[in-house]
Amino acid sequence: VALRDATGMNLDSLCYGDSGGMLVCEGTHAPDVGNSTSLARCPDGEDTDDNQADFAADPTPTPGAENDADCGTVDPIDLFLCDLRENDANGFPTYFGQRVRVTNLVALMSTGVFSSSALDITVTDASTPTLGRCCINLFDFNYDIFANPINEGDIITEVVGTVDFFNGKTEISNIELLTVSGSQTLEDPVEVTTAELAAFGEDYESCLIEICGVMITEGDWPGEGTSRNLTIDDGSGPVTMRVDADTDVDGSLAPVEPFTVIGIAGQFDSSSPWDSGYQILPRRRTDIMDDMACPVPTIRQTWSE
Repeated sequence: VALRDATGMNLDSLCYGDSGGMLVCEGTHAPDVGNSTSLARCPDGEDTDDNQADFAADPTPTPGAENDADCGTVDPIDLFLCDLRENDANGFPTYFGQRVRVTNLVALMSTGVFSSSALDITVTDASTPTLGRCCINLFDFNYDIFANPINEGDIITEVVGTVDFFNGKTEISNIELLTVSGSQTLEDPVEVTTAELAAFGEDYESCLIEICGVMITEGDWPGEGTSRNLTIDDGSGPVTMRVDADTDVDGSLAPVEPFTVIGIAGQFDSSSPWDSGYQILPRRRTDIMDDMACPVPTIRQTWSE
């Protein structure tokens, strides 16, 4: 957004989110925000010619009047990850727009997997058993993944940012602080069925999951450089598997069916109450294991026995 005088001279400008290489941008970009949130100059009336420093997300904009945005002088709210993932009755994040601090997380994937330039990873609690964990997405266009890469299994001791929402998925964006210290081996993914992911995907959102013995029931395997949604089914009901073109999955050989897939549980749902559109996104081709059906139990018992 550029403000120019009658001669065409650029007086001021605002670039936010992923604005590419636009010549009018001032310094680093301001954060991207959702449809119900504004960008407000902070502090009001000041300009350092750096959009990231000059603008803040404001969930309560005041059009036509002096803005009252919180410029970040208040300490962020300290939350456990499961608390941060709370939604209201309409499926919208309770803490949307709040500056938050979360500690003791572990990265479920490396930077560069789903985006070649932006921070786009999922994290979970580092010390909670897998079945009791909550997970969330960390997303920021302005985070330098080349200077500060994050690897799968890295322990993120602290992250400070703003709670955001994108097509049903809760995120921490506008990352102000992210500290990595050490690493650990990831625990096994949570095993779910295709029907469970489709119906109860909110329970698994942004976590690492595994579905065994699936067949592709709709869609063609994508070629190199192509993202595609495929419908898969393990016999319990269909769900979407999304192949992201930033991975090495597109352009690879189609799996031998039935196959087992490991991936991040995602969501793409553009309307309230945001309770559908769940997906599994494999991180790499080795997350897809060819010709692997679900294991058959070798011992069967009943309660009476």
